[in-house]
Amino acid sequence: MQDKVEALLQAIEEATENEDFQTLIENLMDLRDLYFDIGLEYIQVMEFKTAHDFFSNSTMVCEQLTDYFLSGINSLEESDSGEMDDTDSVKEEIESLMEENEFCMVGSDAYAEFSQGQLHKLNRNPGGAIENFDRSIDSFEILYEKTGDANFKFLFDFIGANKTIAKGLEDLIKGNNNNAKVEFQRGRIALQLIIEELSENEDQEEIDSLTLKPIVEMVLGECEGLYYLADAKNLFTNRNFSGAFEQYTKLCDTLLNTLENMPEDIPKEGRDLQFGEYHMFCVQKYLAQGEMFRNNEDWDEALEAYKKAQMECEKSSLSYIKSGIPQALTAQEIVINYSSTINISINECKKEEKLKKKLKALENELSEIRKSLAESLKSSGVTVNTTQEVVSTVEQNVQFVQSIENKVRANLEDLISKLKETQIEPAQKDKIEEKAKNLVNSDEHGQSFFERAKKFTADVKDIIGNIGEAAKPIQPVIKLLTGFLL
Repeated sequence: MQDKVEALLQAIEEATENEDFQTLIENLMDLRDLYFDIGLEYIQVMEFKTAHDFFSNSTMVCEQLTDYFLSGINSLEESDSGEMDDTDSVKEEIESLMEENEFCMVGSDAYAEFSQGQLHKLNRNPGGAIENFDRSIDSFEILYEKTGDANFKFLFDFIGANKTIAKGLEDLIKGNNNNAKVEFQRGRIALQLIIEELSENEDQEEIDSLTLKPIVEMVLGECEGLYYLADAKNLFTNRNFSGAFEQYTKLCDTLLNTLENMPEDIPKEGRDLQFGEYHMFCVQKYLAQGEMFRNNEDWDEALEAYKKAQMECEKSSLSYIKSGIPQALTAQEIVINYSSTINISINECKKEEKLKKKLKALENELSEIRKSLAESLKSSGVTVNTTQEVVSTVEQNVQFVQSIENKVRANLEDLISKLKETQIEPAQKDKIEEKAKNLVNSDEHGQSFFERAKKFTADVKDIIGNIGEAAKPIQPVIKLLTGFLL
């Protein structure tokens, strides 16, 4: 094809130098049509950037032809002598060629806008895609109204479906996942109807659009995948990780099926780009699976899922690098961000596992304490069935014990006071007073305090038991202490 282009450009240059305008016009029309045909071939293999360039070149040639045609008509009108000659017929022929050229220009513009729209869609610039698709739809609608050609009706419908998908992408980028799902559903239905219509007309050779059926099927696969993506993102945001994992799995399966059935003439660069995107969605699938396992406290399975996500990051990045297509650079940055997210998830998972294990150990310890308390209370004749009952009973017992302890300390102070009234030998009296004061001022509480107070009381009883009336003032106090400390 390039040889033909160069040959025509050379012929056009020679015709211009020789002022052979008839040959020049013929060569320009051939070049116009050749650019257009090459653009169509590149569309069929989804090289939209190259296709756009050729359609734009076709439009430029159309504009050149228009200038020549208008110049020719003006020259004829200026030289018109008013007599009947060949002027009118030549003028009619030029006008006919100019009308055909305008028709070609509209077609070239329509395909150029469609190609640019596809580029914007691939680059995740849905706003730009929608604008291009709108202009392309308008052009194909004009062509269909003028000709009634079924090919233009197909293109009108197909680009309309692409516009719907672009609107879904716009919602998806903005985080309006439910709106995106609605648009992707509409796009899917429209594409399915187009495929059905093409299948019904497969035996009609005049339907040139049949050559684009594989592309329609690929766009349908893309649309279905995007629907699963919108649903998965919505579920993930709402922390329904199992549902998100299920939808991401459907998305990846759909994309893989589309890639495996990709037309053989699709360039390697395009294939690598598509596989890069497939592996990036696999990253999100395993990330959702990791969160699902982590949520269920299946730590080992979660870490294994994160590991798979990291491997898919590497595969995605490699595919994008191999692609070499400009839009792959932007996609690669997204992969790097996912890689950072996965590392954060791994660290959080490990920390959370340690904290959960510590918490579980504390829960078990508290459970054992509760059981022990319940058994202790049961042995004292108190039956408890719930943790609240244990707490309530313990609080009551603590208050009761505190009350007894306060009374014991008060009696000890009373004992110290009444020692002065006794006839106990001074050495014995001082010894009793010292021990009593130590108990009163002791920081001990509960069982250990009562054990010391009990021993002290028993020792004092032994002392006063042998001296009778000499210890009479403190005998009532000793009786009270003995009663409290039974």
